[in-house]
Amino acid sequence: MDPALDALVDAVESGSVDLADADLRRDGAVPPPAVHLLHKHLRQPYVGSVASRPFRRGADAAAAVTALGLLPSVVLATRVVVVWEYSDLCAALDLPGGPFPLGLVLLDADLVEHVVRWHPFQLRGEPVRPEWGPVVRHPGAQLPAPVAELLALWRELRRQDIAETRAELEGAGFVVTWAACLFFVFLCFCVFLFCVCVVFVCFVCVLFVCFLFCCFVFCVCVLFSVCVFLCFVFCFVLFCLFCFVLFFFVCVLFCFVLFCFVLFCFVLFFVLFFLFCFVLFCFVLFCFVCFVLFCFVFFFFFCFFLCLFCFVLFCFFLFCFVLFCFFFFVLFCFVLFCFVLFCFVLFLFCVLFCFVLFCFVLFVLFCFVFFCFVFFFCFVLFCFVLCFVFCLYCIR
Repeated sequence: MDPALDALVDAVESGSVDLADADLRRDGAVPPPAVHLLHKHLRQPYVGSVASRPFRRGADAAAAVTALGLLPSVVLATRVVVVWEYSDLCAALDLPGGPFPLGLVLLDADLVEHVVRWHPFQLRGEPVRPEWGPVVRHPGAQLPAPVAELLALWRELRRQDIAETRAELEGAGFVVTWAACLFFVFLCFCVFLFCVCVVFVCFVCVLFVCFLFCCFVFCVCVLFSVCVFLCFVFCFVLFCLFCFVLFFFVCVLFCFVLFCFVLFCFVLFFVLFFLFCFVLFCFVLFCFVCFVLFCFVFFFFFCFFLCLFCFVLFCFFLFCFVLFCFFFFVLFCFVLFCFVLFCFVLFLFCVLFCFVLFCFVLFVLFCFVFFCFVFFFCFVLFCFVLCFVFCLYCIR
């Protein structure tokens, strides 16, 4: 036998044993007889496989097993691996000498010779659990008649149309699987995984960009609120400074006017008094002393009452000034309170606006993420269904 295909035959052997073990553990039954086709002159030596159709005991079972050699003959396979369970096939062929031992048989054959690989097993426990024994090889071992006819049919290397032969076998109930179909399924699965990875990366990138945009909007809102608050604080400081300067200017102006008024009153008093004294002195020379004294007393009281009137008038102006200052201070405090309240309400409005804007951005982000998730889920489901349909088509 060509040693170049030995590794591939070993892989088929391992896969067949694993498949039989899984079927026994799951259903307590063995897979039907099958033939694996190999061609040493192809880049991909494994061509495909043919599994037997359902059959009845006796001649129908023998015909089904023999027909497994038709497709390898048409494909011109250079090597085949026939797999069957020994006791099941012997019972189906109604061979004498039972009961038959349990074991998986792998027939490795080329166009000249063959080797039988015997995999015995025992069924243990409940549920069924197979225990495999050591593998034994039998070069050139005697084969059941249908299996020998299978090899003889294959070695005829018939010149027939492969598609028609496949259709004929599948119409009869045989299951034909091409390696090219498996490769196509694997390729579709790889494309599916690549698309899923691309969509996932795009989804993560979109989420990251949305998160950055949300952070940027939040920072802009906070910065806008802080700027508005600082502007109002600056305006408030300027307003307070202006009010203080205006109040200081009004106080200085009022004090200056009051000082000028008092000074004028005192100057007027002394001027009038000295003028009167001068007139009185002149009059003394011409008038009586009594009249002079009377006039002096009268003028003294007149000057006294005039000064008293000026003092009262000064107190009145001072009271009015104090009342004006108090009223101005109360008005200033009221305006200041209204301004501070307005700034606080405006600041709360800005904060509320930023919060509403942030909530709106979060809502839009959540809707977008939900839409992306639904789209991603639908896309994955669509790709999975597409691959499943391709697999069913390839298996057919």
